[in-house]
Amino acid sequence: MPACPLAHLYMTIHGLLLNLQNRTISIICKTCLPFASLVCCHLPDFIKATKPNSIKIMDNRQKKERRFWDRFANFYDSFINKVFRKSYAAILENIESDLNSNQDVLEIGTGTGIIPFSICSKVSSIVATDISPKMVHVANRKLTKAKIQNVDFQIQDSYNLTLPDKSFDMVIASNLLHLLYEPEKPLNEVKRVLIENGIFIAPTLCAGENTKSKIIASIIGSLSGFKVVNKWSINEFKNMLTKNGFIITKTVIIYDKIPLAYIVMKNNIATKT
Repeated sequence: MPACPLAHLYMTIHGLLLNLQNRTISIICKTCLPFASLVCCHLPDFIKATKPNSIKIMDNRQKKERRFWDRFANFYDSFINKVFRKSYAAILENIESDLNSNQDVLEIGTGTGIIPFSICSKVSSIVATDISPKMVHVANRKLTKAKIQNVDFQIQDSYNLTLPDKSFDMVIASNLLHLLYEPEKPLNEVKRVLIENGIFIAPTLCAGENTKSKIIASIIGSLSGFKVVNKWSINEFKNMLTKNGFIITKTVIIYDKIPLAYIVMKNNIATKT
């Protein structure tokens, strides 16, 4: 048995996912239960939160999200590598094909900076934001070690960015929107900070695409704390984006444990207020 409970937890997730991919569902063994229970006991209260409807609730939402992601920061890279390696490899490959060297890029919900570190040599500059101070701390630690000059990590809330209007050629929100109770708020911020004819890329897990993906999302959420708030199908996700004022120019479906829609968009100028 691995000495680290998180390592054991990853193995537990993998075993469950493999069984699901073979169209069977296994019950967690007695050895695994303590580790699953350990994670679940320490999940923040925001998993049970309802849709924010006041400034006070918004402040609570920020605190709870920060608390959770702060706790997860040191394990985030390992989790992505073990559970979503195929999806992220495909995301990075697709993003790189949509870049040019003159672009100023913003990423919201950057985590520990997986995407900025991959694309920084192919663009002019990157501002990468996350609500978690510890996620940003881990990203900055990696940045110092890599000696990269054109990436700026910032602590920001995607619901209310403190960034100038029309200041970015491209905005990326990778696997963020399905975790949010009010995705329309960061989408409004994306429209605000994008230049006219700017590009918005939103690779997003679509857990509602089929029954198997819903089950897998529930298992991963229960064991890791990644609560999928919006279990969209791919078409539902695309409809949500167009209703919020974006014109979809490219769609790539990435099939992994949970189907992922890689969507490229532009502002629908006619919908701007």
